[in-house]
Amino acid sequence: MSRAELEPLVFEAFPRETASALMALARPAIRLWAQPLGRASDLGSRFGGLPIVSKNWEWPTTEVWPKSAGLEFLNKSPAERGPMPQEPKWFLGQINCADLRGLHTAEDLLPPAGVFSFFGDGDLVTGCMGSWETGNLYFFSGDHLKRAAEPIEDFKTLPTCGLAFSEAIDLPDPFSRAIEHLALDKPLWDRYFDLREKVSKHGVEVERYGTLDHSKLFGWPDLIQRDLEAFADEDDAKERLLLQIGNYDNGIERWSWGPGGLVYFALSETAFNQGDCDACRCEMQCT
Repeated sequence: MSRAELEPLVFEAFPRETASALMALARPAIRLWAQPLGRASDLGSRFGGLPIVSKNWEWPTTEVWPKSAGLEFLNKSPAERGPMPQEPKWFLGQINCADLRGLHTAEDLLPPAGVFSFFGDGDLVTGCMGSWETGNLYFFSGDHLKRAAEPIEDFKTLPTCGLAFSEAIDLPDPFSRAIEHLALDKPLWDRYFDLREKVSKHGVEVERYGTLDHSKLFGWPDLIQRDLEAFADEDDAKERLLLQIGNYDNGIERWSWGPGGLVYFALSETAFNQGDCDACRCEMQCT
């Protein structure tokens, strides 16, 4: 659904002042559609597998906390704890900007070439511990990219699927602060809930896609528990959802993030405009 298609629906369903406020919140997005295994390539946009990286790149790691760690250990400073064992983070997926040529949102917001790669702590993205962490986003460009080797034996490689794209328009989650600030009464809130459902499922005709959680670039996060930690600032417009990954399948294997989970990558407007990948926040919510 385009912005031009959304606008008459909003103004028909809501008083003019409310409709204007909602249209001001509408954001462009790019929907990601999981494709069969055979359509995934090393350099192409995909979820899972192993990343394409530049020379001398080092696989990101995360600290491994002792299973027997008690409160006394947790209260120690990093200096008191000493060196902690490390384990490699999971590679979640990559977006090749060249695959998005012709999409207006990508042309406005992303470079014309290069690969964004997304990583995450295995415990975080499966909902076992923590709610967010920084980093986990890398950008690779140039003509000498190569497929990374597995960092350790028995490394967890996620199921691979290719990705297709379509432009969309996105509205805030009905339970977000952005909508709470509009102070809609119950009938209007119910109307908004139904409208957003219609917008988010627009064009989904294949049953297989209708049952999967939404994966997307940009737009607004679909919330499971609460607003993202990255959106804790009262001025939500200062934060940008970069990527949301839902469960997916490649026609053979299916992958889910914990019980009913979604993984999000968010970046402040300033960091996004400066290309500061280190400031990216990875979060996970589940039921």
